[in-house]
Amino acid sequence: MGKGVEQMKGLPLEPRDISVLEALKPFLSPRGQELVAVMTSLVRVFNAEQGKGYDPEALVNLIRLLGQERIV
Repeated sequence: MGKGVEQMKGLPLEPRDISVLEALKPFLSPRGQELVAVMTSLVRVFNAEQGKGYDPEALVNLIRLLGQERIV
């Protein structure tokens, strides 16, 4: 993969950080909820197990989410 993917690998977020973001979703506007969903999905893609590069299941979920939401 390209250099950008290598830089994304191993984002310094802990599962607790993602849980906090998801806990905020009910208090956000619909647009804010969409943004948090995309952000957490993106983080999960690149927070794969060591040596794996990316999480294929999280990538599929991100693609589905982007396909059904307007992110503009």
